[in-house]
Amino acid sequence: MKIQNDTYKTFGRRKGKKLSNLQIENLRKYIDNFSIFKKKIDGTFKLQKINPRELFDNLDDIRLEIGFGMGDFLFEKASLYPKVGFVGCEIFENGVSSLLSKILKYKIKNIRIHFGNCIDLVQNLEFETLNNIYLLYPDPWPKTKHKKRRLFNHTNATHLCSLLKKKGTLILATDVEDYAEQVSKIMKKMKNFNKLNSNFLISKSKNIIEFNTKYEQKAYNCGRKTNYLIFEKNYV
Repeated sequence: MKIQNDTYKTFGRRKGKKLSNLQIENLRKYIDNFSIFKKKIDGTFKLQKINPRELFDNLDDIRLEIGFGMGDFLFEKASLYPKVGFVGCEIFENGVSSLLSKILKYKIKNIRIHFGNCIDLVQNLEFETLNNIYLLYPDPWPKTKHKKRRLFNHTNATHLCSLLKKKGTLILATDVEDYAEQVSKIMKKMKNFNKLNSNFLISKSKNIIEFNTKYEQKAYNCGRKTNYLIFEKNYV
């Protein structure tokens, strides 16, 4: 299954503030140790089909986060669950360097990174190999003319869902209700998925004490309700 050309491109920031000398050195020396794909001489990735279990000495529970930002959620979960393999993809250099620094400092063994286009990654993961997929606060592209840039469209959703095992879950969080509505409509058409939990259209936000990401905290501080959408695959 190939993702169509018109949905292949992803959008988003690639660089933020200037990296420190240590961050630059860490990326240069260590990113390849945690990268999912090897690099060619020209710096592009040598893409190939891969079973993610092979990245973690055949751990059974493998989870993917698409667009991990600064890596807070991925790092926390990997620290809490050392017997779970976590795969993350991100194009934002500052976020990748931040997560890599934490991996090195705390000697985390169960994270692998794709520092590049997420579509390259999901196209090359074998079907029915993931237990969970997280898409937390994806770029909302709120303007009508930009909504086609949203990552979660029907074509990409179909492919992502094919990567999940039976009983695997897709977890999405967004503080943009229009995006949550789009996700709900797309997933309603997926015949083999059940909605497990969702606060979409619930008017009163819960009193959140701990936040998974800085974006979740920012949304809460600004009085925006986060929509948590969770879907379970009921057969393959």
